[in-house]
Amino acid sequence: MLKKTAVVAGLVLLALGLLFGRDAVSHISTTLGWVRNEAKGMFSIEHELDRARNMIAGLDPNIRQAMHRIAKQEVEVDRLRGQRDQLKSQLAKDLSDIDRLRTDLERDDSTYVYAGKSYNQNEVKADLTHRWDRYKTRNTTLERMDAILEARARGLKAANTKLAEMRAAKAQLEVDIENLEAQLELVRVAQTASDINLDDSHLARTKDLVADIGARIDVAEKLASAEDSYAGQIELDEPENRDILDEIAQELDKTNQQELIVLER
Repeated sequence: MLKKTAVVAGLVLLALGLLFGRDAVSHISTTLGWVRNEAKGMFSIEHELDRARNMIAGLDPNIRQAMHRIAKQEVEVDRLRGQRDQLKSQLAKDLSDIDRLRTDLERDDSTYVYAGKSYNQNEVKADLTHRWDRYKTRNTTLERMDAILEARARGLKAANTKLAEMRAAKAQLEVDIENLEAQLELVRVAQTASDINLDDSHLARTKDLVADIGARIDVAEKLASAEDSYAGQIELDEPENRDILDEIAQELDKTNQQELIVLER
């Protein structure tokens, strides 16, 4: 199956090479980039947030592993530091014994007594030489242990710093995810609000009806006014001839008579 797939892939690459020549590589890389972008676009934002949360949770094993390694290294450093302290104490005692033997030899005695036993000068010198060589070897070992402890202390400090950074980064990523979820929720609320379609067709029909009624009333009013002012109709009755002077005289006589009646009373 793998061989068949390889053959098909080779044929495809050969065909692309024949079609596009030197540009085949750029066409392939562009196509692959387009496919990747399209594939990313197929997943919803919620899916990507879930994937990000899973990736953040996937940091926990790495953090625990780092903590385990640091703890193991700290135990080793403590053990090494204990050995170093013991060696320092032993070197201090060795140096004190060496100084004692050196002081005794400076007296140039023929015999020396230690712990109830007698030793001649050559035996004491040989023992002093052996003690001194062993002291120098142990002192070199102490220097190496100090260098190892210093290096491991630097490594532990760097590891603890890295662990703190990993934990802080994980915590920040969790905060970022929460903020993105809150932002997405606001977007969803805004989209929901914009998607609310209120049926205002009844209101529109009511407005059209009221406007139509008003227009009909205006038309009726104009028609009534036109009928009242229509001057082309034929008058069937003779117009009454008015004598304005006679109307005024009659009105004045009526007024004078009323005033006389009032005076007589």
